[in-house]
Amino acid sequence: MSFHNLGTGSNDIADILLRQVLKVPDCVGTNTYGCITGVPQHDLLFAFFVPHIVLLIYIYIISRGMHTFQENKALGTLFGLAVYIMLVYSGWYGILASWLIVWLWATIAFGLGYFFLTRIWHPADVGARFKLGQKFGEKLKSRHEDQEEERDRSKDVEKLKKRLEREQKKTVEVRRDYDAATDPRRKRSLERQLDEQERLVRDIQRQIDDLEA
Repeated sequence: MSFHNLGTGSNDIADILLRQVLKVPDCVGTNTYGCITGVPQHDLLFAFFVPHIVLLIYIYIISRGMHTFQENKALGTLFGLAVYIMLVYSGWYGILASWLIVWLWATIAFGLGYFFLTRIWHPADVGARFKLGQKFGEKLKSRHEDQEEERDRSKDVEKLKKRLEREQKKTVEVRRDYDAATDPRRKRSLERQLDEQERLVRDIQRQIDDLEA
């Protein structure tokens, strides 16, 4: 029996239920789901029954997902009832109704996508492909890290070579001053300085050789 045969009384009941109790807004624009269009059959189906089914499923999942409610199902049911009453009394149901329809369509789309994907690729093949992709990703990451390390090493070598060049020039200058010095005290000072410079040059060259090895 259609809603038309129920008379105007059913229209009044639907209007009171949706507008005054659940506070469902009127439809605006092209959206006709989760809002009031003025057609009782459509409104009761897509503004009351379907959103309620989705909402109750979500409330059930939440109430059963908590550890406390898993041990005490009666307490979980009471919690779910309290959530429902709060949503209705505070007017949130009217806001959520349209989104509940969107979530339902998204769930249907996801389910169909998963169904077709599992028909094209067997779950075992998907797992194997995932592992293969994971190994390939790890290999790329390792290669990238090696390249980064090589670039850092090249930069370090370049810096050391520039420093070596500066210290070699300084060593030549100290040696020239040492050869030209006539005062014994200054000559001894320059000799110590020359030894330090030559030791520093050898250390830098050894660091370069280690990095280039």
